[in-house]
Amino acid sequence: MKEKWLKVIRNQRHEDDWMPTTYSKVCSEHFLTSDVYITKNNLRRLKKTAVPVIKKEEQNTILSSPSSLQRVIVSDGDSIFDTPRKTFLKTKLRKFSLEKRWLQLNNYNLIRKNKRVKEKCNNLKQIVSELKKKKIFYNTSDKRTKS
Repeated sequence: MKEKWLKVIRNQRHEDDWMPTTYSKVCSEHFLTSDVYITKNNLRRLKKTAVPVIKKEEQNTILSSPSSLQRVIVSDGDSIFDTPRKTFLKTKLRKFSLEKRWLQLNNYNLIRKNKRVKEKCNNLKQIVSELKKKKIFYNTSDKRTKS
């Protein structure tokens, strides 16, 4: 079965000596829907007889219009054509993008929290100043200056 996979992937990559690494992956889009089944835990799994394929319409589209490659949007998912380095970099980019988003949200929340604390501080200052005016509250420094 491994040899069938290697033959198909080498054919698609146009590399006769290509060998998979521990980081090599094949996107689920390169399998027939009949080769995929769902487990009891709702996980998608491949049948043992599954072999990656290029679907006919994809093959014809790519061969018929060379400019179609310019419009291809590479997803975050790993592709059968990605090198291990490219897959690693995509994963790292995805991780940094998520981390950036988390930091932005965290920053936004901290700004809001800081604003609320400032408002609370200003409210407390107003209360203290009103209490001072009513002579209900005074600082020890105020007491010394009055005596």
